[in-house]
Amino acid sequence: VAREKMANASCMAGMAFANAFLGMTHSLAHKVGAQFHCVHGYACAVLLPHVIRYNGTDCPTKFVSFPKYEYYVAKHKYADISRRLNFPAYTDDEGLESLIRETRKLSSDMGIPQSLKEAGVDEKEFLAKVDDLADRAFSDQCTSANPRVPLVSEIKQMLLDSYYGK
Repeated sequence: VAREKMANASCMAGMAFANAFLGMTHSLAHKVGAQFHCVHGYACAVLLPHVIRYNGTDCPTKFVSFPKYEYYVAKHKYADISRRLNFPAYTDDEGLESLIRETRKLSSDMGIPQSLKEAGVDEKEFLAKVDDLADRAFSDQCTSANPRVPLVSEIKQMLLDSYYGK
């Protein structure tokens, strides 16, 4: 019975994710997880602060234009999350940094590695595959839902930052 309930819950979660706009964190975690056998949730936790930083810009080179957004709002939305969670967020910049810091703190408090290197991904193997990972992440179905449209070179930089924990 428990196994059946978990299977149903997993199926419902998959259906929800398939109908949600997930963005770069999931695109990167799909590729890193498949290549290096990292648990998806752990990979997301390691990658999330880097994607927040990437998206949290005032002036993206290109962004997804949804009909209800007249201008780029990702940084303001991240800061709003910080405000709602009572993190320091007097300005949008402070809110962005607070959200990144608190995301990392939560992962650390839960014993989740803070970098792909710390998670045990071999550096030589990672560096040999990072270009391919970036190309494949660019083509992932979740990438088009990211608020900021990335270049392959920017995806590669997010992967490198996530590997070294920068």
